Amino acid sequence: MNRRLVWLPNLFTSLTLVCGFYSMTLALDGAISAALHAIMAAMIFDFLDGWVARRTNTVTDFGKEYDSLCDMVAFGLAPAITVYQLLTWDSVLSWLIPAIYSCAVAMRLARFNAKESSSAEFEGLPCTAGGPFLVLLCHFLHTKAVPISALLATVTLTVGVLMNSKIPYRSLKKKRYLSRLIKSTLLIAIAVLVIIAPLKTLFMVLLSYILSPLLLLKGIMRERRSKLLEHN
Repeated sequence: MNRRLVWLPNLFTSLTLVCGFYSMTLALDGAISAALHAIMAAMIFDFLDGWVARRTNTVTDFGKEYDSLCDMVAFGLAPAITVYQLLTWDSVLSWLIPAIYSCAVAMRLARFNAKESSSAEFEGLPCTAGGPFLVLLCHFLHTKAVPISALLATVTLTVGVLMNSKIPYRSLKKKRYLSRLIKSTLLIAIAVLVIIAPLKTLFMVLLSYILSPLLLLKGIMRERRSKLLEHN
């Protein structure tokens, strides 16, 4: 444990929270696109805190708990406020649906912290993917002169359900599923697309990740059949 640098990852974690809070203030002012950029900055800082903690050997229990609290703000409350701003129903549903999503994120983070696991998979959709996806969706929908409340509410509730489901999502941090050549090629391709159309590329990457269990369903079913045969 490098105690001299233990403050460094916590600094990036704090910046995640600051960006999430700033995103909420922007969303409440109706600046949906600016709120999105604040969430994108939060994503960068959220990645950096874990990366720095591992690189500097400063991973602590405090850091893990603090990271979850900041994730709740940046990827739970901030997306919920953004969704709330775009739901135009004159009913309790306009605030209840974002509130349900916030509860879903809180439960997802609590379950993640309570369950010690060295598995190469997440159980349920990580909020660090679901939250930014919702804000991106809000960004693309808020300029459309069509009713969007039903679609946005449905997607918001679906993301909340996926977070608290037992559907396995791959954790690329814990295991290398692709060769270095394939991974490098994909990263270069994504980098080029980000330069050309950054927001659309990020949206498609997150959507692909959210839908990825469907693509891996055959392999998952094969693994479960194998486990059942072993038990029998």
